Amino acid sequence: MAYDFYDRMMLPNDLRTRGVDDTTALPDYPYRDDALLVWNAIAQWVGDYVAFYYPSDSDVTGDYELKAWATELITTGKVKGFRAITTRTQLVDVLTAIIFNTSAQHAAVNFPQYSVMTYAPFSAGAGGTPAPTTSAGQSETSWSQMLPSRLAAQEQILLFHILGGVYYRPLGEYKDNAFPHLPVLLDPAIAGPGGPLERFRTALGGIENTIRQRNTTRSRPYEHLLPSRIPSSTNI
Repeated sequence: MAYDFYDRMMLPNDLRTRGVDDTTALPDYPYRDDALLVWNAIAQWVGDYVAFYYPSDSDVTGDYELKAWATELITTGKVKGFRAITTRTQLVDVLTAIIFNTSAQHAAVNFPQYSVMTYAPFSAGAGGTPAPTTSAGQSETSWSQMLPSRLAAQEQILLFHILGGVYYRPLGEYKDNAFPHLPVLLDPAIAGPGGPLERFRTALGGIENTIRQRNTTRSRPYEHLLPSRIPSSTNI
C-alpha cells in the first residue's frame, strides 16, 4: 500500500485504512486499544500547547518558520501527502503524529525484538550458508548448516539486547541531554502546576493503570505501550 503521511502516520486513519479499527470484527487487538489511549493523550497535550502559542489559525499561517519547515518537508524531504499547514487543528494532527510515531509507535515496534530476535534459530540475522534454490535433496544437516555460527548468534543477542533493552527518559519528560539534564519546558503557562504538561503526565499515569488492568484479563499481557516504557523519542 502506498505511503501517505495523513493515511499512515495518523494512527486512527492507519487503523481504518488497514481494516483493523472495528472492535466488533476484531475484539482482541491490544496494540490498537492501548495505542489509541496514548494517541488521544498526546493529541490533548499538543492541542493545549498549540492553543496557547497560536490563538488563531492566522497565527499558524503567519508563522514563517513553521511555513518554511513544512515547505522543506514537501520539497526537499518529499514526504508524500504532506501539505502546507493552515489551521491549528491541522497543526495539532501533524505534531501528534510525529510525537506518537517517534515515541509510542517506535516502542511498539522496537522493544518486542528483544524477546523474539535474541534466539537466532527462530529469527536468524545471518545465514551460515547460501540459501538453497530448491528443497529437493536437502536434509536436516544441510538445513542446519544455514543457521548462523555461534559467534554470529552471540552478536545477534548483543545487538538486540541493546536495541530492545534501553529505555531512556519516558514520554512526558522533557529535559536537556547534557548534564545536569535540566527541564527544557520552562514557560509557567505550560509547565506550571495544573498546566498542560502536568495534565499530560496525569493522563499517562491513568493510561498506565488502565493497561495494567487490561493485562490482568488478556490471554497474554501486552506491555510495550505502557507509558513508563515509552521513551520520549527514538534513542540508542
